[in-house]
Amino acid sequence: MATLYQLHTTGAALNDSVAHMASTWQAGDSILLLDASAAYIDWLQMSMNEHDLADCHAFYALEQDINALDAQTLERLKLHDKLTQTLSDSAWVDLTQDAQFQQIISIAL
Repeated sequence: MATLYQLHTTGAALNDSVAHMASTWQAGDSILLLDASAAYIDWLQMSMNEHDLADCHAFYALEQDINALDAQTLERLKLHDKLTQTLSDSAWVDLTQDAQFQQIISIAL
C-alpha cells in the first residue's frame, strides 16, 4: 500500500520537508502539493533526487492553488506537464479516501 503525502511548504523549508518524507518514503508513494508548494515542483524533484526518493507514483495539486498562480509563472513552470492531475476540492476528498493509500501524511513546515 502507498502513502499520500500532503505537502504544504515554502521554498525555504522545502528541503526540510523532503527530509521528513525520506524517513517513511516508499516507491509508489504520491504527493499532493498544497497552496504555493506547486510553484516549487522543480526544486521538489531536485530535493527528492538528493534524498534518493525515487518512483513517485503521482504529483497532484488543487485547482484553486494552480489558479492562484499568475499566467507567467504557469507558463514558466509548465505545471500541466509535471502534474499527474489537478484536483477539485471534492476530488481531493475522494483521493484521501482512496483505498490505494494506506496512510495520508501531511507535512507543513
